[in-house]
Amino acid sequence: MKVRSREVNVFSMSALDLFASAMGAFMFLAIIALPFFPNTGDSAERVADIKSELKKAEAQIAEEQKQKAEIAKQRDEVQKKLDEEQSTSKISFPTMDMVIALDTTASMDKQVKGLRAEIVDIANLLMKLSPDAALGVIDFKDRCEPRGAIKSHDIIKLNTSSVNQLQRFVNTMRAGSHNCNQDGEEAINLAMNKALALKWRASSKSKTIIFISDNGAYASVSSQVLGQASRFNQSGEKSQVSTVFVPTQNALGRAYLKQLAETGGGKFVTGGGSFVGTVLLALAE
Repeated sequence: MKVRSREVNVFSMSALDLFASAMGAFMFLAIIALPFFPNTGDSAERVADIKSELKKAEAQIAEEQKQKAEIAKQRDEVQKKLDEEQSTSKISFPTMDMVIALDTTASMDKQVKGLRAEIVDIANLLMKLSPDAALGVIDFKDRCEPRGAIKSHDIIKLNTSSVNQLQRFVNTMRAGSHNCNQDGEEAINLAMNKALALKWRASSKSKTIIFISDNGAYASVSSQVLGQASRFNQSGEKSQVSTVFVPTQNALGRAYLKQLAETGGGKFVTGGGSFVGTVLLALAE
């Protein structure tokens, strides 16, 4: 039997020892230096920072888009005003009187608020159309109103002081109906009587009454109102009765208001939007 060698290889053991020692030293140094290594992973804190930066960038982009949209809107408004100036410049009156008769029953709340908001703009428009313009306002409701169906502000020449007077009067107007108002028709006949009785200026070459309502006159007096409109139209070269039909939930007066405008030699307008635009349409040749 061959006897195994019991000789220990010194070189092999030394190499293994050296390798183990080096590995241990490397691991020790790595453990010490580990906190100083840069974090190249997607930690929760880093993800949160990136999301925060992304939101800031998105907010900045949205703000820039908003600013661009606002600039575009302003540009469109300027262009619109220029177009309106060009349009109104084609309509001119040497001297003019106008009366706005507004139905203030409950269904006309939007229009009452609109007149309050735009009365100054309407006055400015009239002063652009004519160097000598005057305006009156009539507030009319149903004939059964216990406090009366009619309130009015007389026709006054437009200037800074008179416009303020008109604004104060219009601010008192409120949409509403008494319980007695059980029919659709309105007191247009009373409003017409009041309009004709106002102090129209003898110097005025253009006279216009504009009725704004969603319903017509009472059947018993509808013909009378048409006759009054016809006579007013015949009283002067530019005397006219125009009407604005407002399509509300209770609207029944389109046909009558159209007939009233035709009889009065004026314009029939389907309104409900801007009062300035409505007035402009009602005055257009």
